[in-house]
Amino acid sequence: MTITIIGCPTELGLRRERSGVPSGTIHAPDALRAAGLVERLGALDAGNLSTPPYDAQKREGMLNRAAIDVYAETQAAAISAALDANTFPLILGGDCSLLLGSMRALQRRGTYGLVFLDGHTDFYTPATSGTGGVAGMDLAIACGESLVDPHHVVHLGRRDFEESRQYGGTLPETILDLHLDVVREHGARATARRALERMQALDGFFIHVDVDVLDEAVMPFVDSPQPGGLTPDELRDILDELLASSVATAAEVTIFDPTEDRDGDGARMLVEVLAYFRVVK
Repeated sequence: MTITIIGCPTELGLRRERSGVPSGTIHAPDALRAAGLVERLGALDAGNLSTPPYDAQKREGMLNRAAIDVYAETQAAAISAALDANTFPLILGGDCSLLLGSMRALQRRGTYGLVFLDGHTDFYTPATSGTGGVAGMDLAIACGESLVDPHHVVHLGRRDFEESRQYGGTLPETILDLHLDVVREHGARATARRALERMQALDGFFIHVDVDVLDEAVMPFVDSPQPGGLTPDELRDILDELLASSVATAAEVTIFDPTEDRDGDGARMLVEVLAYFRVVK
């Protein structure tokens, strides 16, 4: 199946630093293109979606929630168009608030699951978030607003054990939590196959990849790096298993900051990992 690249250069889900300088994640789609991703995948390129203005003031405990909802509708329309054309949408972010637009698109088409690859739970709320950034609340919002049933969610590869317990980002028991220790005990491919067990009876499933799921030794170019994490080979093996499924429907890649990637090593490594999207059926 042909892949359609949709660039979503948004930072709406992140808190800006005091300087007010935009997050470098807005440059990630173009950096991955420049590193050869479109050619490597033989993909169609739908260009970048324009982002609403950033509002630095919290409202109801969240930054930019109204703008994120506007952007989610634009994004959902682009994803739906790609699916209607019988292609596989690959969204290049941008930050993790993109999950809301992605899951809106799929929720309107049927019953879809979610494999959520992320170093963090992303299950904070306006009451527990220390930043107000929707990028740390995206999974909680998607479940709470019925964009995806928690029983159809697999969280894979997280390692924020103490942080999530301490600050209130704990995952509900309804979500299958295949955290990093599970990956290390059973292996990347076996863990991915376990995730697929939740997806087979559904209309399809979405793959979210926050690149901070990777070890900071190989991917420090993120807003919240952590020691440990998946190796590039483990992430490739997981994607290989997931994408071999006939019900894999669409995917997104988030949080890569190429402004920190001075030599382009991170972009080139991600292109090698994302080359596994060529196996989409």
